[in-house]
Amino acid sequence: LFSNPRGIKGVTCLGRCKGEQTCAMRCFAEFGSEDLNNWLSCTIEDYECVKVPKNVIDNSAENVGYTSTVKKFDPKKLIGTWYKTDGLNPNYDLFDCQTNTFKETTKDASELDMGIFFRVQRPPEAGGGFWENALTEHMVVDAVLDANPKEGSRTMHTEGRMNGLTFDENWYIIGESDGTGDI
Repeated sequence: LFSNPRGIKGVTCLGRCKGEQTCAMRCFAEFGSEDLNNWLSCTIEDYECVKVPKNVIDNSAENVGYTSTVKKFDPKKLIGTWYKTDGLNPNYDLFDCQTNTFKETTKDASELDMGIFFRVQRPPEAGGGFWENALTEHMVVDAVLDANPKEGSRTMHTEGRMNGLTFDENWYIIGESDGTGDI
């Protein structure tokens, strides 16, 4: 990592961010590499050589779930490409022209691979335009695996890695439509 000038710039850039998400996403977009990902994984998660604040954001509302989720959700309805138009945090999960492409990995679609493509706006001083990023998450569809889900329980979940760091997501399908009504 440190024999590559881009690697040094990436570490320096992240150090200046002091944990601020928008800044960090720009650093990953501009200087990201497999070497930087491996270094972050090693220093932050594997050996905890670098101490970072954990659980800074209160995500407790997500763990409560929703009062109503779609019963008998058919994950095969997700197969294909979707455009993400809203997220909980614009610094993490709402990017211009983001696509999520779902492919089933089991016959009953109890597991899906989701290809994610997103881009981060490049500042004018860096030439303008966008940096592009892509990753794949493996989703486990709880709604298929659990024959009697509790009211409001998550529909599916994933654990993924982005920029060398692990993240978890719970997904709740709270409505669906065939496109013929008001929704």
